[in-house]
Amino acid sequence: HAHKAEEFYYILSGEAVFRRADHPDITLVPARDMAVIAKNAPKDAYHIIVTYSHQIDEAICHALLSSAQYGRIGLIGSQTKKARFAKRLAEAGHNADQIADIICPIGLKEITSKDPAYVALSIAGQLAMWQEADS
Repeated sequence: HAHKAEEFYYILSGEAVFRRADHPDITLVPARDMAVIAKNAPKDAYHIIVTYSHQIDEAICHALLSSAQYGRIGLIGSQTKKARFAKRLAEAGHNADQIADIICPIGLKEITSKDPAYVALSIAGQLAMWQEADS
């Protein structure tokens, strides 16, 4: 997959959150139902799931796996969250290979700090690795 670093879509549950992200290379997509929007993204899109709700996270994961229209899926969380989601997604009919497509926790393993700035850097590093591998 060829990915251009300048193509970014942010799917938001509240538009005001990212009003300062006024940049010509960023498309803001306010959404009432993030799962519906996510499954209609470009087929090779990278999905970084970092919502405020495990229920929303799971709905987005389910929608993406059901659509099979994604390049990569990264989910913020812990090993416990990963195991819980894997069990529930399997119960929803997804196979182990599909579930393994969800990288959780997303980010570089070498960066272990939970400080928000370090989490953001860790995720950015993961994205850079994906882009390099997919180009």
